[in-house]
Amino acid sequence: KLISSVSNNYRVQIASLKDPEKIKVLYFDIKSKFPKYFRNHSPFIEKKILPNKGTFYRVQSFEKYSKKEAINICNLFILENLNCLIVKGIHE
Repeated sequence: KLISSVSNNYRVQIASLKDPEKIKVLYFDIKSKFPKYFRNHSPFIEKKILPNKGTFYRVQSFEKYSKKEAINICNLFILENLNCLIVKGIHE
């Protein structure tokens, strides 16, 4: 069985926040700006505890994309002066 090299296993990280209360507002703002790419009701949240810095919530697209699509989405974010990281979606 061949494994496709164009598999959709990348997420777009839109923020890393300390305050979980801000996630919903931020996500809905992004969702309204980019409805084509962010269709899910909620983002994918990855909780990270960093020594001496505290807990951070990485806010990522629930949807997964090919690497090319993720790069294109991040390029759109850059045009809007928004932060964007491409994350390989292996943390489920």
